Amino acid sequence: MFDGRFSLAVSPEGNVILPPAVRKEMHRQWGQGPALLCFGVQFLYICRAQDAEDLLRRLDTQLCAAFFEDMWAVTGYFRQMEASVARAAPSADGRFALPQRLMELLGVHRGGLLTLLGVEDHLELWNRERLERQMRAFELDAPRQGLLETPICMQGSESPCSLLRGGLPDMRRCGPCVYLRLP
Repeated sequence: MFDGRFSLAVSPEGNVILPPAVRKEMHRQWGQGPALLCFGVQFLYICRAQDAEDLLRRLDTQLCAAFFEDMWAVTGYFRQMEASVARAAPSADGRFALPQRLMELLGVHRGGLLTLLGVEDHLELWNRERLERQMRAFELDAPRQGLLETPICMQGSESPCSLLRGGLPDMRRCGPCVYLRLP
């Protein structure tokens, strides 16, 4: 399981170097030289390419549960995410190139500062300033908002979304269950 928070910088060539602790865990979980898939909207999810579909289903379920009243927002989020999909293959020293469009998505430039978060079975790459703003906002809002303890996607129906029951989404009833077309 990935865990921890690491400070990174984008090199003048546009590369990011994964820390040794992350590489060690990546090799333990995913084997040597895994093909990675990066995608996101405000930050990048980084996972092993063959695990991307499972991660996307979990994200879709969480988003549908949290925003079931605004399904257009969920669909828009997934469309933005689809435009950001990129493959990465880190070298033996953990270096991989961050494409220009992903640097733009992160709001970072060459020489910019990033934060890498280990989140169970995947990694998240954030613009350091954006993450700090999000964390401050969350700390201020968390006591007022409360958290969903059992997110369930009702999709305007009495029964949970078919995806939560382990099935395939019913597009007539479950339109926002959008899956990315992975390269």
